[in-house]
Amino acid sequence: MALTAAGAAYCWGLNHSGELGNGSTDSSYVPAAVSGNVTLTAIQSGFAHTCAIASGGTAYCWGDDYYGQLGRGVFGFSTVPIAVQP
Repeated sequence: MALTAAGAAYCWGLNHSGELGNGSTDSSYVPAAVSGNVTLTAIQSGFAHTCAIASGGTAYCWGDDYYGQLGRGVFGFSTVPIAVQP
């Protein structure tokens, strides 16, 4: 995963649970743009999920949610970034 200077995120690799955040579960061996129109300031990946912080402070996560790691209160993966619920 990587962030551009403008705050756009790119992810690549396996994508079984939507951890690339591009709206699919197709793997990509080249950087694929993460869906959404949010300027990000930080990004971090886990085993099969990714989380990021937007410039306004909102946290977003996508990918596997088997253990609740997306922070939304329900289980099931997400192929696009979703806001973490407070």
